[in-house]
Amino acid sequence: MSSGEWPGQTYLNRPKIPIFMLKCPTTYDDGRMDLGELYSSFFKLNGHGWNSKQLCLSKTAIDNKKYSLPIFSFNSKRKGDAIWFISGIHGEEPAGPNALAKCVDLFAELSNHYPIVLLPLCNPVGYAKNWRYINMKTSSPKGFSVGDSGHLLLGKDNAPRTSNPLSLESKALASHVIELSKSYHPKFVFDLHEDSMSELGYVYCHGDKSLAKSAVGILEMNGVHAHISGQTRFGEKINDGIIGAAEDGSIDELLSSEKIIVDGKYTVGPCADNVLVIETPSKNTAIEKRIQAHFSLVHHTVAKLGIIGRTHSFPYYVNP
Repeated sequence: MSSGEWPGQTYLNRPKIPIFMLKCPTTYDDGRMDLGELYSSFFKLNGHGWNSKQLCLSKTAIDNKKYSLPIFSFNSKRKGDAIWFISGIHGEEPAGPNALAKCVDLFAELSNHYPIVLLPLCNPVGYAKNWRYINMKTSSPKGFSVGDSGHLLLGKDNAPRTSNPLSLESKALASHVIELSKSYHPKFVFDLHEDSMSELGYVYCHGDKSLAKSAVGILEMNGVHAHISGQTRFGEKINDGIIGAAEDGSIDELLSSEKIIVDGKYTVGPCADNVLVIETPSKNTAIEKRIQAHFSLVHHTVAKLGIIGRTHSFPYYVNP
């Protein structure tokens, strides 16, 4: 069959995972896990009492075969003030999804102590093709980012910045984030990104700058050097590797928003306390080193926040 709409099979207890999904090719060979490996890693969490939800199916064609690739969310059974990890918004930034997949055992243990949300592979189409957007390989005003939230964010005259969602995927992701934030208040949000046009890293920060400073230090510790001063290519000022919260219409801005507009009505936003967008450089940096930097960031962040007591037997840092 070539439609991609194939029957499902029960995988790791629940839910039903389409057979085609596990066999869908990852066409870009740079050492990243294929889609089946990634999905398999995250669905192990269901065996630890986690919930998973399919937000939507993202359609594409690979080698003249049609596929409908699911975008999933995972959340712990425990609710309340939560730590969120997001990755894979841009498909040509594979280090984040791969690092989170290697942290599954940590997440399983962490969920015994603290609520947690994972949005680990937000753009499976882009990931499979090494495309930045779902519809386009490289940056362009015509590219549809799955993280775009302009239709919910206030712009001029307190009207939505865009009249409609850019895509089915961006609508589904933004809606899910709003709904999930009601039960899993985003106390700490870490969105893992990469920058293919930079040889230095940097961190966008909304909230506690000491967390951002710590993140910069962890990157440095892993040999990923940061911009100490100057500007990004977007003209944003950098101070000790840190940039203030960006008004860029992204899912990160949505998470930090106190007020949004839904169906023409003003409502309270997710109101995240801390949102950190980690930008590691991918230019001239091997994928193994980038994955290691994100992996280390997750483990050291959990340790720094003291979510799992230091006497606990689970290791904070191990090589992936």
